Amino acid sequence: MRGRHCSAQPPGAARADQRCRASAPRRTDPGARLVTGFWIVAVLLAAGAGTFVAAPLLAARARAGRAEEASPAGQTRRAANVGFFNERLGDIRADDGVLDQSERELLTADLERNLLLETAAEEAASSGEAGPTPWFAVAGLPIVGLIVYALIGASADQELADSLRAAEGRPSLGQLERLEARLAGQPDNHDGRYFLARAWMAAGEHERASGLLAMMVGTFPQQASLKAQYAEALFLAADRKITPRVKAAIDAGLAANPHATTLYELQGIAAWNEGDAKNAAEHFASALRTTSDPRRRELIMGVLARITGTELPAQTGAEAHGAQAGAPTVAGTGGEQRPADEGGQGREISVLVELDPSVPVQGSETVFVYARATGGPRMPLAIQRLTPGALPVLVRLTTSMAMVPNMSLDTFDTVEVVARLSRSGSVTPGEGDVEALSPVLDLTQSVDVVKLRLTDDS
Repeated sequence: MRGRHCSAQPPGAARADQRCRASAPRRTDPGARLVTGFWIVAVLLAAGAGTFVAAPLLAARARAGRAEEASPAGQTRRAANVGFFNERLGDIRADDGVLDQSERELLTADLERNLLLETAAEEAASSGEAGPTPWFAVAGLPIVGLIVYALIGASADQELADSLRAAEGRPSLGQLERLEARLAGQPDNHDGRYFLARAWMAAGEHERASGLLAMMVGTFPQQASLKAQYAEALFLAADRKITPRVKAAIDAGLAANPHATTLYELQGIAAWNEGDAKNAAEHFASALRTTSDPRRRELIMGVLARITGTELPAQTGAEAHGAQAGAPTVAGTGGEQRPADEGGQGREISVLVELDPSVPVQGSETVFVYARATGGPRMPLAIQRLTPGALPVLVRLTTSMAMVPNMSLDTFDTVEVVARLSRSGSVTPGEGDVEALSPVLDLTQSVDVVKLRLTDDS
């Protein structure tokens, strides 16, 4: 069963083999000389990390070896080897004088050596299947540790991101507080911090948002949009008032970007809340000049109409009924009757407004005559308010009739004139209104009297 090496060896062969092996030169692996410093450090780090698990793994291997020895299969193989050894030893001793004493000792030593080799081979075979595993585990521990750390460290962030996406733009306060806690340990996560600031703004937590935006402004001082958003957060946190802190933030934002529409709007809101309609109109007019977004322009013009709508010049009862039918009168500032040759300061436009008899009127309607910029803001640059009974009338539109300062006939070179019979009395067009529109007028040239006639098909 075992010991084939011994039976085929002639006397003295084992000793010669030992001498041959002892005299054979040892070979050196030339690749070992090429190990770089990087791999040396990597191996040392792996070994250091492996010390945390090496001892338990090696202890487990030793326990496995002892278990193998105690198993029935291991005991059977050991008994067979010992039995074969005893059998061959008996043959050597009972050779009937064929061998001398030295040869008998040599064969006995060789037989003992083979028994030891067989036993060692069996132990290696019994542990060979699981042997490399601990060492691979030790060597791969740093890599596995990094992967596990990355997965576990990012799992909380991933879970939070998934929950925020599921909120569809309406995260709860609990989700935002969790995000705030995560960002506290991530000083370089600027995208997350900006998202949180905007979310706090949407949730009405303006003080929290201003704190985050202040950090962003400090990190990115050249970003004008961040400065505008920071000023907005401070303004809302201060109950829509211009405090010294808010004023400083607005000034810094306008210094970075003089066309920041939001900052003019903030100042207009504050002025309106304080009852200062004049300054409010000025700030909103500035905001209107800085944006080309149609939707935003419409909103700003709506605010301006609200601010200035109650200040439109009104026609008095005497003016409404004092004109003779068919005799045009001259309407000036405040609807005052005055001679046609009495001019004003700055640019002016003379407009003759007539009402066709086919247009039904009840007497409660209002006639608005105004000039507006072509291709620019739709807000009136100069406006007069009349009654249908005052028509026909010669209206003089001047720079002094501007609804908003710095938005007058002197501001734009090309304008168009509108005459509207409003059924509702509002300057905003409504159902049933009758309107007449002039061609484009170049105010850099001399302009003749503009004639507008309100008819059913105008």
